[in-house]
Amino acid sequence: MISFLPGEKVKEKPGRTLFELAKGVEILSVCGGLGVCGKCKVRVRKGAELLSEPTSRERTYLSPRDLDAGYRLACQARVVEEGEIVVEVPVASRRGEYVLQVEGIETPVPLSPSLAKYHI
Repeated sequence: MISFLPGEKVKEKPGRTLFELAKGVEILSVCGGLGVCGKCKVRVRKGAELLSEPTSRERTYLSPRDLDAGYRLACQARVVEEGEIVVEVPVASRRGEYVLQVEGIETPVPLSPSLAKYHI
């Protein structure tokens, strides 16, 4: 059984990735699970030994410190054995919880269009 924090439980299926199994959890993945964006970063709190070894793509996007702390890319971490796995999905890795801009400086920009309208 895999528990995705906060609150989703799914049955594990060996050979499938955490991203594939987390259909009820909104995990961000710009690349669609190909392992080239690094956005699906999750933290395995329990059962890391039941997952595949970190891939070269994970080593590209995650530092050794992150890997030691239990972070993995959901699209690369495959379940290899059945058992209890607890995965935390950080807020930064969830879809639909964006804050694109919280403050800024308004800069005046003079408009100079390349087209003009003339009435004849």
